[in-house]
Amino acid sequence: MTNAPRGALRQPSILFLLALVVIAGVALAATVVARPHVAATGMTATPRFASLADGDRKALLDIEIMASNVAARLDGTSEDRQLAFVQLGVLSASVHTLDAGVPVSLRRHMAEQVRLAHEAVKQGHTDAAATTLRELSSHLASGRAV
Repeated sequence: MTNAPRGALRQPSILFLLALVVIAGVALAATVVARPHVAATGMTATPRFASLADGDRKALLDIEIMASNVAARLDGTSEDRQLAFVQLGVLSASVHTLDAGVPVSLRRHMAEQVRLAHEAVKQGHTDAAATTLRELSSHLASGRAV
């Protein structure tokens, strides 16, 4: 043990306290400087689908919701699965009726996802089909987000 007085071991040094104050000040200053930038981001950022016409955005939202609903039905009872198979056909028709306002790559991606889900249901792999439809729904939801 050292021969230092007992009180000296319990008191933090002035340099240590000064360093803590400086670190806290820098953190506070960084927060104050970054805050207006973060707030302004929300006002200037736009979703990926913002450039689409209102009708196209509504159609994509309907497809997103329908894909989510069909995925939920695939997880349900056998009656729900039969209804989901029919709704999958409606979903496919909705995807194929999108007009040229929706980018071709997005239309192809959606058509491929619906086709994969349809094939999985026909083969009895309802879990795989539900996962595919949830991924499609999430992909479309991300297009509405910033």
